[in-house]
Amino acid sequence: QVRVGKWFPFLRRRKETSSSTLDPGMNISFVLDGILASDGLRPLNIDLFRINDQKQNLRIVASVVRPDNMMESICFGTESFAGPLTVKKQSNQKEYEREGLHACLEASMTVPGATGPPLQLTWGNTNATCFDAFCFEPIPYRSAVAENATHVLVLRTRPESYKPKTQQGLYEHTAAPMYFRRHGIDEVGDFFAKGGQQYLYMEDLMTLHEASNGEKVPVPPPRILYGSPLEQKTSEENWNQAHLLPVT
Repeated sequence: QVRVGKWFPFLRRRKETSSSTLDPGMNISFVLDGILASDGLRPLNIDLFRINDQKQNLRIVASVVRPDNMMESICFGTESFAGPLTVKKQSNQKEYEREGLHACLEASMTVPGATGPPLQLTWGNTNATCFDAFCFEPIPYRSAVAENATHVLVLRTRPESYKPKTQQGLYEHTAAPMYFRRHGIDEVGDFFAKGGQQYLYMEDLMTLHEASNGEKVPVPPPRILYGSPLEQKTSEENWNQAHLLPVT
């Protein structure tokens, strides 16, 4: 899966200390601070990134839960983030700030149950809880179509012949629900426990299969339509359409 994003010089992220939290199984800080940072092992050339970004805008996809319980995937770089964005996370590490692209990357890399608590995002008068994109957009192409892309190259990690499981595994049935409920996001825990994330993935596979004939197909929107507290029925006639080219 590919998740890339647009640079925001005003983006901020802060991590605070907390003795009640444990070290996560995956250390995102090692990648962002130990490798990509200006004093890291392989520093990211941010000036060159900005030049390239002017030619091809990049996007970072993340899953969010808004205060009204709306569950959706969003792209950093959209007009929704026209002002300063603050990201806060509880950790037993010392307090520090991260900004710009690196803050966006952490939001998209926060795998539930593996990389620590969800991130709390605040921009303007809006706030939301953020975590890894795979939760609400297993194959990241819906956001592109929602932003009016008409032709999308979709990178898949499994061949078209793959048959997904229809029964929840340990992660969907136990690990993910426990993680989200522990952090006060019961609606997402229920979503995983009921197989909502698996439904999204199978819906993606069916949509890509339908698109294999080269015709435009209706693409589900990035917001969660079924299995959320704001569940709503919608007609495919209202969905954006696009040509999708799945590549394994």
